[in-house]
Amino acid sequence: MQNRFLVVVFVLVMSILVTLPAAGSFRYNFNSGEEIRYQNIFKISSTMETNNLIVGSELELFGELVQVIREVGEDNISFAVIFDSLETRAFKQTMTTKNSSDRSYPINQKDEFQGVLNSILGRELLSFLIDGKGNLLEKEVQEELRNFSHVNLSSLGQQIFISFPEEEMDIGTTWESKQEFTLPQGGNIRSINTDVKYTVVERVEEEGIDCYKIEARIEYWGATPLGEEANNKVEVKHSGLGFLYYSPELGRLVRSVTSQNYKVQVYMDQGEKNPIVESVLEIRMDNSIKLIREE
Repeated sequence: MQNRFLVVVFVLVMSILVTLPAAGSFRYNFNSGEEIRYQNIFKISSTMETNNLIVGSELELFGELVQVIREVGEDNISFAVIFDSLETRAFKQTMTTKNSSDRSYPINQKDEFQGVLNSILGRELLSFLIDGKGNLLEKEVQEELRNFSHVNLSSLGQQIFISFPEEEMDIGTTWESKQEFTLPQGGNIRSINTDVKYTVVERVEEEGIDCYKIEARIEYWGATPLGEEANNKVEVKHSGLGFLYYSPELGRLVRSVTSQNYKVQVYMDQGEKNPIVESVLEIRMDNSIKLIREE
């Protein structure tokens, strides 16, 4: 009786193992004409301090984006990202003057901002070309998206894929990938190239789907000169932590949750021995996407 029980257990375990995708199968699997829908929640808060002013802002967006697969080649995938809906759930801006008893003046532009969002809904304004491993080959952003001042919508579209290495993948595998991040309200610096370190953490069930949980970490510091004066510069600190859930069976991301922090300081030489800080911008961004499965 005991031997029979052990045989049954062995058969069950082997059947499960057989159905699991083999390590090294981290590739994207799409079909031409396929449309993949994601739910997206994005939050950003920022504070800019310069001269006599402190300007603060808070924004929360909720919506859905659609990944439209245009063409799948031998080792490349062309797709567009369409924002199907974007709802401004929170919008707050304040301006505080330092020399007037720290009085705050609210700036109400929520309706105007929502109107701008509505103008880009349903349009193909963002497109990508990647290889089967997710390495970015081309990216095209239309002018309407580049002109947004509060949020970098093109970066939201890029949250639905990451790049995988060529070697086999397993629990504990680590790799690095360089990504370009665009700063909202970045002033003299609009984008930075940062190394993202990925680690396969564990195998989990996410949204009812068998997935690999992947940790993403960012630690960056850099300085860019301004003009001819040696002390005139912009310093950027960028840190981030995120968790992404990749399904080998579906060949795509099922969910991702990321948080990023930026600190941008502008130093200007006023003829003194040491440069002074002219302005400080601090930004916190939280973003989550979730695959919407068809019933």
